Amino acid sequence: MESKILSIIELFFNLEAPCPIEIKDCEKHRKEYKKKIRFVESLGLCTPCEVTNIKNYYISIFRQNIKL
Repeated sequence: MESKILSIIELFFNLEAPCPIEIKDCEKHRKEYKKKIRFVESLGLCTPCEVTNIKNYYISIFRQNIKL
């Protein structure tokens, strides 16, 4: 079950793929995700570090909310 959830979450981060139906309000979350990524990139911070933190935030939320 955990591997299925992780596969769904990976689809969320693949911006070329359609949003997974298992993630409620996926398009809204993707918009927020892209906005946060653009923001940290504009600051010139440690982008890979910040991107990882942002991804971990969404992974945590989705792990708790995806119902299979």
